[in-house]
Amino acid sequence: MKLITQIIIFALLASCSLLQTNISSIRSADNLFLCFPDTDLEYSSLELNEKLSVQKQIFQEKQRRKLQCDNYENYADAEKSLDQINEEEMRTKLGKCPRREFCTYR
Repeated sequence: MKLITQIIIFALLASCSLLQTNISSIRSADNLFLCFPDTDLEYSSLELNEKLSVQKQIFQEKQRRKLQCDNYENYADAEKSLDQINEEEMRTKLGKCPRREFCTYR
């Protein structure tokens, strides 16, 4: 049940963050973006040198706000859980077993 809750929270946060861009004004950006800038589509599409410039602004804003990204620990856990689910799904589709043993997939 905890896993399902985390996945729902992750999906909700990701969908909300995908609807808006925070790069245009780092100062008014939400805390989630400052901790996880990769959730922004515009940020993800930037070139490396542009990302570095934005990262510098993000770092300065995080210091100004005294923002601790540890508050978003559940978000990171949900992201890891989703990655594990996707990995297991891929193994299932490929018919691979994690160990050398008889595996049955539903």
